[in-house]
Amino acid sequence: MAMTRLLGQAKEELGQHTRAGLFAPALAVCSDILTAAPAALAPRFALATIYAKAGHKAHAVHLLTALAEHMAAAGLPLRALCAQKMLVELGEDCGLQNAALAQRYASTSQVLAKLVTRPPALDWQMPIPIQPLPESLDEAAQRAFAMACDFSALPPPAELVSPLPLLSELAPAALATVLHSAQRKVFAPSELLMEQGQVGDSLFFIASGEVVVFTTDPQGENHEIARLQEGALLGEMAVVSAEARSASVVAASDVEAIVILSQTLAALAVAEPAVAQALDRFARERLLKNLLSTSPLFAPFSQEERASLLGLFQGVEYEVGATILSEGTLGQGLFVILVGQVEVSSLVNGSSIPLARLGRGDVFGEMSLLAGEATSATVTAVAPTTTLFLPKSDFLRLTEGVPALLTYFATLANQRAGAQAVLLGRPSD
Repeated sequence: MAMTRLLGQAKEELGQHTRAGLFAPALAVCSDILTAAPAALAPRFALATIYAKAGHKAHAVHLLTALAEHMAAAGLPLRALCAQKMLVELGEDCGLQNAALAQRYASTSQVLAKLVTRPPALDWQMPIPIQPLPESLDEAAQRAFAMACDFSALPPPAELVSPLPLLSELAPAALATVLHSAQRKVFAPSELLMEQGQVGDSLFFIASGEVVVFTTDPQGENHEIARLQEGALLGEMAVVSAEARSASVVAASDVEAIVILSQTLAALAVAEPAVAQALDRFARERLLKNLLSTSPLFAPFSQEERASLLGLFQGVEYEVGATILSEGTLGQGLFVILVGQVEVSSLVNGSSIPLARLGRGDVFGEMSLLAGEATSATVTAVAPTTTLFLPKSDFLRLTEGVPALLTYFATLANQRAGAQAVLLGRPSD
């Protein structure tokens, strides 16, 4: 009986052999995968890498050019862009392919659609035979190359394609500029793409592979949040502001990513107001979506109710140094920080004492609303800040009608009052 291993294991072996420059076993695994799963893309890109490393540029260029064109037409733009970037690394001019890709996926494209049928995913648990290592490296290379250049099992050209998050908000010329400046980066398993606490200066599209998103608590314990695959967009808050990353992302397998520097988008936004509007619209939609899914404020509600509740809030922007709440004044409503950072402080003997800093997703203003008293602290923007403001009357109706929210805000207010009393040296109730 022939020996077998799982398709996913074969893909891991392929990545290991390719990174180590072990071309003979890499070629054998390429053939094994393509024999069992002729629609697999990983061995095709790996084979192009092997040819490039081995000095066979013509073969690499031929395969990558075909992949770039086919992937763009089949609705796989990130894979197409990876192929283009690999061609550029080989000294090829991809200006025409770049422009064509931008036309197909820009905001003006007539083939973009929200609902698109995607080809079925490969079964990585499928057992595939292990073939003996080839006696002739040239023969193995020719066999693998012939299989890789056979696109008959790949998805055919698509009449409709899915838009790229954020990028498909841009006009063709602007998108072409972004795609031209984008970088292709590869990450080995366990390699970090981004780290919690670092200032975000770029965003990532996962072109292939899987990543794990996790946070690290003050005790150094890691907590997995999500696993994301091809097509996922990460670090998009770098478009909004240069805030620290709220989570880390590590490669769970061999990963290819398209990296776009936030300064590229910022420069475009300055030059073209339409780009600035598109970026602002995207950023706000993402921020609101994240807030709705993560904030305890919206937890008791269904998706439809959350959207309705959001309509009660008003968006308000503050420059650095702006006073949002003044100590001793009557509370006017609840504030939720959409983006930015504020400092909470209190006056003691004429001196302002910092009490806390709050950031994205945090709420404030609840203490005076629940107690019916004047505000006990001043809140000042220490970064450009956007808040969602819920008027006092709506807040009171909401907490009266939803006991879980009243409990949440009462607990939060008590915790903050206790912490404030400790910092100011006052007796707590």
